[in-house]
Amino acid sequence: MEDLDSGRMDSDTAARALKLSRESLYRSLKVASTSFQAINDDIVAGLSKQTLRETDSAISQIALMLGYSEHSAFVHSFSQLVGMRPCAYRAGEWGCQGSGFFGLMGGYFSRDNACSNT
Repeated sequence: MEDLDSGRMDSDTAARALKLSRESLYRSLKVASTSFQAINDDIVAGLSKQTLRETDSAISQIALMLGYSEHSAFVHSFSQLVGMRPCAYRAGEWGCQGSGFFGLMGGYFSRDNACSNT
């Protein structure tokens, strides 16, 4: 299932893979006190964190690999899901932003390139 490997799958595809109707899938998820979006977010966060930990790939390459069309969309999504920027996660710290103007830019221009958009 290529969609699952990239962390991208819609509920119709998931339901078909499970041989359920979409409505049955949603009912089952409701009984389990979760949602398709919550599970999908967990998968994307897990794949993102694993890739950041286990590879030296540029963050922009990871974004493309996970199906994001823009580096900034991946950074925003990761920040929302994990609570920190991808560069901070990779560095093993809660913040990679410097001071002054460059810090305000969210670390995109850090000297060590931990937050570079490449």
